[in-house]
Amino acid sequence: MNVRKSSLKFVGTVDKISIFCGNVAKLSIFALMAVMLYEVIARYFLGKPTSWSNELGAIIFGFYFLIGSGYTLLKGGHVRMDILYENWSSRKKAWMNIFTFFLTGVYLVTFIVGGLDTFIWGVKFNQHSMSQWAPPLWPIYLMTLIGAFLLLMQSVAQLVRDFFIAVTGEPLDG
Repeated sequence: MNVRKSSLKFVGTVDKISIFCGNVAKLSIFALMAVMLYEVIARYFLGKPTSWSNELGAIIFGFYFLIGSGYTLLKGGHVRMDILYENWSSRKKAWMNIFTFFLTGVYLVTFIVGGLDTFIWGVKFNQHSMSQWAPPLWPIYLMTLIGAFLLLMQSVAQLVRDFFIAVTGEPLDG
């Protein structure tokens, strides 16, 4: 199998995973809306506010943000300084993306390694939130690790795309 073909297979697989996770993240907004609607009804119409809705809402939003991060990168939705970048050739953009990948990669790998320690610690000591509801924190730590890993994988897929443009001047898929 040649390099282009195996690269296309890798990039395609990562893209499919990011699209799937992005669609799941999109659907989680409905869960967030349901939790917030329930809280509004309970608080203002029934006079019985919940002790868990704000925290659960934050957890669901964190899921949305983290699990959808790879999809956001795939669709070009992350923040970029476009003042100079937009006027550059595709090759120059690719070289800049390759350079910034290493900054992003170092950050994400460090984040994942530290997050893994935090996750293990949270499971080992059965860490819970300090709120009245007090949910366990390890699922949140796990979600954070998965989100960072998904973003790293999509970053690697983008690196492969950029490498082909930088070296050949042609996009990987075209």
